[in-house]
Amino acid sequence: MILCIGRARKPRTLIGTHEELLYNACFDGKAYCLSGIASDDRVLVLGGSGTYYAEYCSFYALSRTACTVIPIGDYKRGRENADIMRELRATAILGPLSALLPLLSYLELGDLTYAGIRRIIKGAEPLSRQLRSRLAQRFGKDLSFHSVFQTPDHGAVGFQCSSCGPGEYHLHEGLIYAELSSRNDERATELVISNLYRSRMPVVRLRTGHYAEWVDPEGTCLCGLTSRKIRILEELSDF
Repeated sequence: MILCIGRARKPRTLIGTHEELLYNACFDGKAYCLSGIASDDRVLVLGGSGTYYAEYCSFYALSRTACTVIPIGDYKRGRENADIMRELRATAILGPLSALLPLLSYLELGDLTYAGIRRIIKGAEPLSRQLRSRLAQRFGKDLSFHSVFQTPDHGAVGFQCSSCGPGEYHLHEGLIYAELSSRNDERATELVISNLYRSRMPVVRLRTGHYAEWVDPEGTCLCGLTSRKIRILEELSDF
């Protein structure tokens, strides 16, 4: 049994099994593959928080791509992690944007660059134009950015294809069922997720805390995938 402490301000515990966790990781692995991670990549993993971001789950998901994983135990050690990145010739970075900042700050402080990183895979948090520019200055103008949408409560939610714009995600509809529910103020719709693959404690219409809208509700994306697409608008402050 695995206990997952959710991200809501009001604490809640979701119960799952190890098998369910790894099944969820298979969908994360799909997202990493579509982000461009391949068998010849060496991925610097900066980690995150929450049960579904646990190291063994991320590593299992990355194993689906057959890449080489470079685990980082403390993302705050900018100098040490820069040395590891160079010595092990990392080609990609996986982690939340906040975990990238110590490494980026160290490179900027020493006016250092490293052109070996081809792509950065982050979470659903927005990437500002300023931060994108700072990262490109240190890792090269050909650096590409990709996002996967996960939450500690729901696990894998969405992934991006080459046709997705900023904040747009295909839904993992083989794992979850998504709805957009109007809030009381009717200003926007909130993404609500159900996951009946959880046998111990099924997730039924659980709030995500994100305003969202449909981009491709019929599943007719130019990439050829038939899973529906949403656009994340903002995260709720009162969730």
